Amino acid sequence: MWFGSNDGLVLQYNGVESRVLNVQKFTSGPINGFVENADGSLIAATQNNGLLKIQQNDKDEVVSLPIDQDLIFSFVRTREGKLLIGTNRGLFLYSSPQGNQPPQLIRRIEEIPETTIRVLYAGQEGVIFVGTADHGLFRINTSTEAYLFKVTPLTSGSEIDGVNSQSFFQDDQQRLWVTTSRSGLIKIINPLKKVQEKLHFEVFNLENGLETNSTKAVFQDFEGNIWVGTSGKGLSMLLDEAFSFLTFNASEPG
Repeated sequence: MWFGSNDGLVLQYNGVESRVLNVQKFTSGPINGFVENADGSLIAATQNNGLLKIQQNDKDEVVSLPIDQDLIFSFVRTREGKLLIGTNRGLFLYSSPQGNQPPQLIRRIEEIPETTIRVLYAGQEGVIFVGTADHGLFRINTSTEAYLFKVTPLTSGSEIDGVNSQSFFQDDQQRLWVTTSRSGLIKIINPLKKVQEKLHFEVFNLENGLETNSTKAVFQDFEGNIWVGTSGKGLSMLLDEAFSFLTFNASEPG
């Protein structure tokens, strides 16, 4: 597992021990994500200084891959091997890096507004979910033909269209869980809906048991439990049957 810090550090955990890779000579800002490249190398997205290519060997060689973008907030590898990069100026499609050469711009995804792209998540069946800062959520169905994408507004016209999403997770029932900065945790029941279908969702927040409306991460364990990482209020587990939460705070023993 790889983790990026807000000050240019990369941490790898192999299940037993961890080690830190210092990439501060390339960037002193946040590391906003990782994807594995086709050649087995790791591509890291820095917020302010383009991409980094990390060769996963004894030397951990790091190469800078500059791209013409001001700020990178998210990125994901499509099932065709291309890179979708979310920036402060919209969503862009790039080629996969070849050797130590930077990826090449293919096009901007014009069907999505020219705004900050907070979250990109590769879901099931080749679908990619997109979270924007102020234009709601979108769904992208990729195609292998000429980089054609079908972009569907997911939350347009709904009560959750303006949420500022932080992360996504699609569970084993294909429901999409959305963490937000101020609106709690959202469960979208039919994220693969057709355009004409109504969006069905549930919101978990302070009013129904969550400790805070600021949520950062969400995950499902092997028993089907949903875990929520909050901002300042520890870790919560959703008990689906009763729609209530158990909260775990690291500052409290036991």
